[in-house]
Amino acid sequence: YAPGEMLGGTYIYNDTVGIQHQGIVLNVSGYLDTVSIIRGKYGRGPLKESERIYFLKDRKELTSPGFLEVKKEIPFEYELQSNVPGENLVETYVGVDFSIIYEFTITVLKGSKVTEKTEQF
Repeated sequence: YAPGEMLGGTYIYNDTVGIQHQGIVLNVSGYLDTVSIIRGKYGRGPLKESERIYFLKDRKELTSPGFLEVKKEIPFEYELQSNVPGENLVETYVGVDFSIIYEFTITVLKGSKVTEKTEQF
């Protein structure tokens, strides 16, 4: 992917019952982390969120509070741009000592419970 490119997908809620929610949010992030799939369980653990170096960090409301029907599809789009002052987007990288990670996280706010699904891109 390149800066300016549109990325998108569809959040699919498919259950036997609908749910009341306080909103559905898309979080998009790109950051440097010390986690490495190359070293697996023998490598360092991930950095705390506050210690990561971010190239991209954004939040977009997909729906306002309401009711999710038994089957609901919510499409989303995001224009890939760095929004962190002084930082540019860099290529995804998986190394021995660190990784550059880009990901979407969809969060469904349900009272005191939160449901999240994260996908890397």
